Amino acid sequence: MAAFPPPTSSDTLQGTIEAYAANNTGDINAAQVMVDNSSSSAQYTGLASGTFNSRPYIYAVNEGATPGIEVYNGKFKRVTKIRQLHR
Repeated sequence: MAAFPPPTSSDTLQGTIEAYAANNTGDINAAQVMVDNSSSSAQYTGLASGTFNSRPYIYAVNEGATPGIEVYNGKFKRVTKIRQLHR
């Protein structure tokens, strides 16, 4: 099982969160898109990781069409949006 969050994760203004992860031979070849919210005009501008109740989470700042801080679990599934960001 891969470590979470992956050692190298990145976000894009095009609405994706990508991570470098080792394949089944342990080689790291290219970033994989783990979250793709480009169709909803997401623009990710920052990532942070943390744990709650011993479970890992990634917090992604979305400053796109529906701004807020999105929370993803260890399988990169969105579990909540913390709040709307005010502009």
